[in-house]
This record gives sequence, structure tokens and C-alpha cells, in this order.
Amino acid sequence: MAVAVGGELLHPLKKIGLTEVVKTLQDNIGLTALGSFTAGAVIGAAVQSPLKYYVNSVFRPNLPGFGEVHSLLGRYSISEREFKEFMGWYGIDDKWYWIYNELGISPSPTMTLRYYARYVGLDPDEVAYILSKLESDVELDVRTEDNWFLRELLRMGRSREWMKAFTQLCLVESTRQVRDMYAREILKDYEYGYMGWDALADELRAIGYPEAQRKLLMQFAEVRADRRYLEDYIRALQYSYRRGKITIEEFAAGLAKMDIRPDRVRQLVEIELARAKEDVGSTQEEEVRAYGRGTAIKRFREGLTTPTELEQELRLMGYSEQWIERLKLVARLERDYDFAMTVLSTVKRAYKKKKIDDEMFIQKLLEYGFTPEKIMLELSLLKLELGLGLEEEEAAS
Repeated sequence: MAVAVGGELLHPLKKIGLTEVVKTLQDNIGLTALGSFTAGAVIGAAVQSPLKYYVNSVFRPNLPGFGEVHSLLGRYSISEREFKEFMGWYGIDDKWYWIYNELGISPSPTMTLRYYARYVGLDPDEVAYILSKLESDVELDVRTEDNWFLRELLRMGRSREWMKAFTQLCLVESTRQVRDMYAREILKDYEYGYMGWDALADELRAIGYPEAQRKLLMQFAEVRADRRYLEDYIRALQYSYRRGKITIEEFAAGLAKMDIRPDRVRQLVEIELARAKEDVGSTQEEEVRAYGRGTAIKRFREGLTTPTELEQELRLMGYSEQWIERLKLVARLERDYDFAMTVLSTVKRAYKKKKIDDEMFIQKLLEYGFTPEKIMLELSLLKLELGLGLEEEEAAS
């Protein structure tokens, strides 16, 4: 009763009435039982618990939990010798140390391995070694495996098929960024016409794209190439209309021919009609330059000027370096054509007069760059003329 009354006076929940609780217990279980219970509680609180703590502080009989010690082993915070001592205290034989040692090492997450492949790199030879190990019948032991990547895979405890698939994924991951950059460039090459369809497929296959992705990428490239052609065609029509080369009706018909939607055709026509007309008349400077260009090319073609002199004349007329190179090419082509025609005419006259035979006819034209097809055609026509007696008519005329 004293305990109960004291508790009621001191306890923060005194309002519940501990005295009434004690009286109820006394009525139900009797004073002797209640006294024994109270005495046991008093002895436990006042004597047993403090004594237990005191004895533990003197003798210190308890050990750290085995789980905590095992975690320390995985963090390399204790040595093998220290951990084996704990194993002995817990009654575990040293021969099982390798199990706890392996379990103490946390396997690398799959994301870590993918990051390793992406930013450090996974060598194809290394991948070939890993796959050969996984495909063999040899038992793999994580304790003796030298390859770090394979060792981390083994620690995950996955099937060999999973490890093979994941290794191949990481190989693709190691080249994905550079591969995608390269793919964009070769798709542009196809779009601009620098690469053919088969070459595009070979390049995509060479950089590791699987068949399903290759098919989609090639379809994408075809769409881009078609759009590039359409854009260039529309610009060409716009240029022709703005320079007065075609009418607005011809402009619209050209757009419709390319299967452009009717509403888009109307929009493009309206845009062109809304534009101010360009002055397409030529200036005196342009007229002089056009006239002088023909004369300069003719002089070079007839052998009156050298390539250097032709270049100087075109530069004096105001042509840019880009146009000078193009006009020099045209001049060389015209000169070579005139020269070739002169050679052909001379050889044909010599053949008709029987100064040369078939062999000499063919040899001379080959020397001056004629193709075999052109030579045989000219020889056949000559023989046809001679067979019809045309050379006598020409002589008579």
C-alpha cells in the first residue's frame, strides 16, 4: 500500500487513481500474492538489475554480435586473424572462413558495371575472354578468377546465360556514345548522297547495330534523303520563278508533281506571290564579263594563251576564285574536245586513203584517249561508208 500511495503521489499519471487499482488487486488476488509481487518488483529494480550491470562491468563476459563482426570483415576493418578468433569464440571452424569472407564482400551493382563499361571501357578481347569462360564447362571459382569484371559477375550469383547477356550489353554500352555519333554522320552521308544503300547497311552492321535497329535506322535515312531531295527541288523551283524562268502556274505544277499536299502547295504559291519581284536584268558589268568569258575561253582553246594567262584574264574580268576554277575546267574540256575531234578527223582521212590499217586506226585513237567502244563505232561507220562507195562521191564533190 505504501508503494502504491507513493507511486500515486509521484507518478505523472496519478489522476488514474493507483490506490483504487491496488485495492482492486487486493480484493481479487489477496494480500499475500500482492505482497510477493510487489516485493519481487522492488528486489528486481533495486537489487537484481544494478547487480547484473555491476557484475558485467567487472567480468565483461559478452562478445560483439557475430553479424557486426562480419560487417567489419567486409569493410576490411579487422584482419583475417581477428575474425578467425571470433569464429573460434562462436564455435565455428576456420575452414569455413572463405564462406564468411566471400559473403562479407558486397557485389558491385549492375549499374556500377555499366558505368565502368561506358566511361572506363570494356575491351573486346576482355569480353571474348569472359564469354569463353562462361560458355565452357569449367567450374568458375570467384576466389581464383583474375578478371575483375568476371569476378564481380560471379559474386552476383546469377546464371551463366544472364552473365553472358549482361557482358554483351556492357560491350555495347562501352561504345554506345561514339557509335551513335558515328551513326549520325553516316546517316548524313546517305542523306546527301555520299553513300549507297548497301554501304549504309554494312557500316551500321560494322559498328554493332542489331538487325532490328539497322532496319529502323535505314528507314529513317531514306525518309531524310527524300526530304532533302524535296527541299532542294522546292528551292530550285523558287529560284527559277524568282528569276523569271517559269510562271507561277508552272511553279505550282512542279510542286504538285512532287506529291506535295495541296494545302502546302497553296501556301508556297502565296508566299512567292507575296514576295517582291527580283530585278533579273543584267548590268553592263555582267554583259562584259559574259562576253569576255567566251573570248578568253576561245583564245585558250585555240592555243593562244596558257592556263596561267587564262586565269589572269578571268580575274581581271571580276570573276571570283571559285568561278575561275570552274571556267578553267570548262576551257580545258572544250580544248580537249576540239583536239580530240581534230585527231579523229585526221585518222579517218588517213584510213579512207588507205594510209593506215585497222590496227593502226585503233592504236592511234587509243593513244589520244578514245574509249574502245567509240573507236569500234567509228571504225564500223568508216567501213560502212567505204562499202557503200561514199568515198568516191565525196571525192567527186
